This record gives sequence, C-alpha cells and structure tokens, in this order.
Amino acid sequence: MAEQTPSIVPSPYGAESLTVIKYRKRSLEMYPMLDSELRELISGYSSVHLAFFGAGASAFFASLTTLLTVPLSNSLSTKFFCTVLISGAFALYSGVMAAKDWLKSRNIVRQMRKETGDIVVQDEK
Repeated sequence: MAEQTPSIVPSPYGAESLTVIKYRKRSLEMYPMLDSELRELISGYSSVHLAFFGAGASAFFASLTTLLTVPLSNSLSTKFFCTVLISGAFALYSGVMAAKDWLKSRNIVRQMRKETGDIVVQDEK
C-alpha cells in the first residue's frame, strides 16, 4: 500500500497582508522640582499612615468579628469592646491622615503640570 501524504493548501492571504506595523513616537515628560517637593510627593504615596490604617482596620475587624461571634465572659467581652473602639478610632485617624497626605501629593503633581510648558523636538531628515 502506498502511503498517502497530506496535501498542503496555501493560504489565500500572504504573510505580508496579515502583518501590521505601527511606529509611534515616544514622549518624555520632565518636571523640574525642588528636593522638598520630591520628599512631599514620595511621602504622600508611601505614607506611614497608610500602613497604620491597614493595621488598625484589621485589628478592628478581627476584634469585632470575635466580639460578635464568640460567646465571651463579661470581663473578656468588655476588653474586646474596648479593643474594637480603640482600634476603630486608630484606623479612622490613620485613614484620614493617609488621605490627607495623598491629596497633598496630588496637589503637588497638579501644580507641577500647570507650571510646565511644551517643548517639541523635531527629527532631522
């Protein structure tokens, strides 16, 4: 018996018609800024208040869940209630301060963009 080889049917589309190449010009944005502005900008996006907010919120929810779901004695229930209040107040304060730092950083960026001008560099051909 003769072995049959599968026939290859060529595509009606060539490889060139399926390839699309788009060249885009790159843009570079540079902003002159003072060292103090840079420190304020970094502090807003990596604020220690944000870490404290995370710790306070997790302590609040963990204590609240324990208080609401586990049968506790009166003295232990009072301690967990105080923990819920303290961690909730701590989380609220830290969250407000983190939002304040973040908004301050956003204002610095907005102000820097307002103060800059556009410079266009032409390619020589």
